Amino acid sequence: MGGSNYDSVFYEEIGKVEDNHFWFRHRKEVIVNLILRYAGAPKGFRMLDVGSGTCSIAACIARSFSLSRVYCTDLNIQGLKDGRKKFGVRAAMLDMRSGALKCKFDVIGMFDVLEHIEDDEGMIRTAAKNLTDNGTLMVTVPFGPQLWSNFDIVSGHQRRYLKEELRSKLGSAGFDVCYLSHLFSFLAPLMFLSRGRKEQGRDDIAAEVRRQLNPPPAVNFLFRCMLKPEGMIMRMGGVIPYGSSLIAVAKKRLST
Repeated sequence: MGGSNYDSVFYEEIGKVEDNHFWFRHRKEVIVNLILRYAGAPKGFRMLDVGSGTCSIAACIARSFSLSRVYCTDLNIQGLKDGRKKFGVRAAMLDMRSGALKCKFDVIGMFDVLEHIEDDEGMIRTAAKNLTDNGTLMVTVPFGPQLWSNFDIVSGHQRRYLKEELRSKLGSAGFDVCYLSHLFSFLAPLMFLSRGRKEQGRDDIAAEVRRQLNPPPAVNFLFRCMLKPEGMIMRMGGVIPYGSSLIAVAKKRLST
């Protein structure tokens, strides 16, 4: 959830809750399973987590694939500092678009990053340039302009995506999409029902986000249970037809 326009006050709060929060845990579990299916290799791989925020996803991937080397970059130094301290990850403040990368990667992850970037298609093309031949790009993005919420505002989002829009942008940038699915199926209707709330000031929005980051334990446990069938379907290669997020796995075309 990294980005230069992300409110850095939330990095510390996210770092405190993401190990147990249903949303963060489910996203990490799905990402690891998809890497195993589409990008995992016995000899390991070199991966760059772009916009890594608190580095929690990169740390989880590094633990799950011990022969691999996972690197974190972000435009906000606070999350990287927290990640190095908490997880001991390899992390550096860097903009991939600057051309400063000195090697290519087998896997690049951009998890809830593209929605922060005005030129998202340019960012995807930059990822293609920094991948090895037939390298893998993994992205997660928020789904549905109709689900736009206060969380999008405080997170500095530029947009929410439609499924075919994401597929088209990946294809135009030189990728073949091999997996594309929704995530968080039960959250979409809840979010849609809440869209009628009145406009709020930034302090009210921030307070609302903090409530979302700290659900009551019983609610957090219930939502974890509700997501288990979704996780099982995705582990078997199935796709989720509707949800509040999208996740895509795409392979770089050899001609890119």
